[in-house]
Amino acid sequence: TILQIEPDFGKIAQLFYKLHSFKKQTICLCDVNPKNILFDTPSRRYYLIDFSDWQFQPKEYDLVRFLLFWASIFPYDKFQEKATMFFDSYNQLFAIDYSLIQKFLHPAIVEFDTRRKKYNRKKAIITAGPDKNRQWISEIITKQI
Repeated sequence: TILQIEPDFGKIAQLFYKLHSFKKQTICLCDVNPKNILFDTPSRRYYLIDFSDWQFQPKEYDLVRFLLFWASIFPYDKFQEKATMFFDSYNQLFAIDYSLIQKFLHPAIVEFDTRRKKYNRKKAIITAGPDKNRQWISEIITKQI
C-alpha cells in the first residue's frame, strides 16, 4: 500500500482525476484509506481498490476524505507540502470546486472521527496534530473561494 512508500501525490491526483473524469456526479471511492491505494513498483503505477462504499458524488467528496487521512498522519509542514502538490496536480487536470470542498469538509471530519472511534483506530502520533492540518485545509479553501 502507499503507507509503505513515499507516495507521489501528483500521480495520485492523476489517478483520482481518471476516476472522477466521467461526470459532475461521478463515482467516488469514499473509503480513501491509504490502504485502498496500491503502488505497483515494476510499472510505477497506482491503483484504487475496495469500491465497497462507493457513491455517486461530486469529485470533491473524495478529495476531502483523501486529505483528511493524511492530515491525521503527516506533521504540519509535510502535510502542507503534500496537500498543495495534490491540489495543484488535480487542479491542472480538473478544476476543483472549492465551495464544494468547504461544504463537505465539516461533515467529512465528523464522519472520519466517528469511524476512528467506532473501529478503535489509534490516532497517528504527529507533530502538529490533525486539527492544525484541518485548519490549514479550511484556510486554503477560503482563499480559493
